[in-house]
Amino acid sequence: MKYFAITPDTCTPEHVTTQLLKLRDRHVSFLYLRSPLLYNDDVRTLVSAVHAAGIVPLIPYLVAEQYPDIRCGVHFKSGEHHVLMSRKPWSDLLITASSHESAQARMLLEGPAHYVFISPVYQPFSKPGSRQALIPLQHLRELTACFGERVVLLGGMTPHRIQELRKELGDNFSVAGISMFFGTADENNT
Repeated sequence: MKYFAITPDTCTPEHVTTQLLKLRDRHVSFLYLRSPLLYNDDVRTLVSAVHAAGIVPLIPYLVAEQYPDIRCGVHFKSGEHHVLMSRKPWSDLLITASSHESAQARMLLEGPAHYVFISPVYQPFSKPGSRQALIPLQHLRELTACFGERVVLLGGMTPHRIQELRKELGDNFSVAGISMFFGTADENNT
């Protein structure tokens, strides 16, 4: 199981750098630098700091296009899959993608994506009031049986819920979270 931390929308470079040791201590393998506040002239320094902490940085595809010299993973949002599927090969880049449908996640995993964030598994803490349908447990079971830890479960994740999912799916999946790594104690322990 791998852990992917995702920065909240309001996360600043200073906040990321102060959290790196904590994230490493929580066994985070990847950090998706999603916040628009992170992309300025210091983005290279921030990516280097994440690397130095022993965590693999991921940046959005559109940011990677602006900074082609930065060596890190590239994340494709669900509206960017057409770009991901049309441009091959992606050379040595680590590719992650978001999906809200199990069939689409399967297509991405059979194609260019190394990991796919599939959501929502539970109601997301970071999107209260979201009406998006939860991914059925049977679909998650099928995906994890085929692709293992390349399937990254996202949405309302907490340590307790991860344990529940382990009972249903085994240990062969990965987990991503915003609130789980950058949220409140209540969100972290539910």
